[in-house]
Amino acid sequence: IRPDNHIVACKMVTKNTSSVSIKESIESISNELTAHSEIRSAYLCKLFGYSVLNQQICLILEYMENGSLYDIIQKENQGNIY
Repeated sequence: IRPDNHIVACKMVTKNTSSVSIKESIESISNELTAHSEIRSAYLCKLFGYSVLNQQICLILEYMENGSLYDIIQKENQGNIY
């Protein structure tokens, strides 16, 4: 919970087994994370901050009560066969 009593979500991104190092991964997304943290839009989840902890990236995001976009699409498509 933030000081203003807003609930936040913490997402941990773990380095996968690819040949790209965590350092290279961080460098490749650093600009995107910085830009995302500055964007204010009703259509995007707010990124309040991020940190690198050992082999993980920790994202502090706006809490989305209805879940992720993936969750919403899955609920809408439940029972539908394409």
